[in-house]
Amino acid sequence: SEVVIEEYLEGQEITLLAVTDGRTVRALLPSQDHKRLLEHDQGPNTGGMGAICPLELPEGLAKELEHTVLEPLIHGLSAEGIEYQGVIYAGLILTTAGPKVLEFNVRFGDPEMQVILPLLRSDLLGLARSVTEGRLAHIELAWRRGAAAAVVLAAPGYPMDPREGLPIWLPESPLEGVLYFHGATREEQGGGLVSNGGRILTVVGMGEDLETALRNAYQGVGEVRSPELCFRRDIGARAIAGSLRRG
Repeated sequence: SEVVIEEYLEGQEITLLAVTDGRTVRALLPSQDHKRLLEHDQGPNTGGMGAICPLELPEGLAKELEHTVLEPLIHGLSAEGIEYQGVIYAGLILTTAGPKVLEFNVRFGDPEMQVILPLLRSDLLGLARSVTEGRLAHIELAWRRGAAAAVVLAAPGYPMDPREGLPIWLPESPLEGVLYFHGATREEQGGGLVSNGGRILTVVGMGEDLETALRNAYQGVGEVRSPELCFRRDIGARAIAGSLRRG
């Protein structure tokens, strides 16, 4: 009895995360998730196969999004008697007609936060307290120089029917500039590590620029030993090509 027709949004997807105490909004560094399972954005959508941060946007766009997307959201909630304190997750599509909101959420994104948090120099606990105590207006976020890139290692069959129980061996001493985040893993009684779902590990590379961060991330992937794990080999390729900077 009812048909909903939605506008088709074509363009690059970006993630803009922020925190708010109900009055003030502080945006985090812009990032870009890679949701499709396969290279060149082919295959089914997933929870995310990799991410890069910071995403270099056209000049002035990040500040514009703060004023036209994040702040109106908080003002709208306040007008309805809702004082929201916490995280804002804004998924956006950069269309030829300008930025469009694809989704709002109230949580940190994964794998986006795995590339954002390593670049945060400010104290995360202090930031959280300023949100809950209504003092965010007095906080300015400090960031480390450089970039971070994440590559997700997924089980065969993900996202529809991931295979579980695959043995995984991580390096005893990770390479410099490489972080390993556990996702769907579990430890066997004998101490061995096995897969326990779809997205198993996220390998994050840090570097002075995005190219270095990506190189470190893929070197970190090469240090993981496990049969048949799936990952994309083109994380960050579009940003390296500079398509966003060219508009």
